[in-house]
Amino acid sequence: MYKIKRLLSYLLLLFIAACSKGKEEKSTSYNVTANNDAVFRINIDRKVSGNGCTQGYILVNDEVISYSLELPDLDNINYISSIPKGTYSAKIRTDGSKGWRIELENVPNRKNIQIHVGNYTRQILGCILIGTKVSLENCTVTNNYKHEAMKNLQNKFNQFTENLKLGESPASPVMIEVKISGI
Repeated sequence: MYKIKRLLSYLLLLFIAACSKGKEEKSTSYNVTANNDAVFRINIDRKVSGNGCTQGYILVNDEVISYSLELPDLDNINYISSIPKGTYSAKIRTDGSKGWRIELENVPNRKNIQIHVGNYTRQILGCILIGTKVSLENCTVTNNYKHEAMKNLQNKFNQFTENLKLGESPASPVMIEVKISGI
């Protein structure tokens, strides 16, 4: 029964992905510079995997700011697997209904992998959900109506750019780096 549910979920995700292809989405790209001080670093530290999901922590400057929830590691298979461990450059996106979020770039064989708000693994096709609480048993991450975990990440980014005296201009020379580590 579990295999049938998983197959139906996979087919639904393929259908959703096929329907969303070709839709142009705007993004804000922050210029990469050689200045190592201008790198906003996020680490996603995967800790536990089981029951169809992977749970971990999101850290900024070695400080845990929230929980993460991802699909399980199924060898980077599109739509049903988490992405490979590694370090990725990223950019801020603000278009569409998901609001402010971070999109990873140059993920092998993947596009539009993002850190965004959500509650269930069925809401992601390889992305990383951010939340204030997590349940490995139910494969859920909790977000209140104010999306505090995402706002905390956004505030950390804004503080970082302000500390560099760059403001929030899209032309600011700030590189975003996302490191996926752990299990």
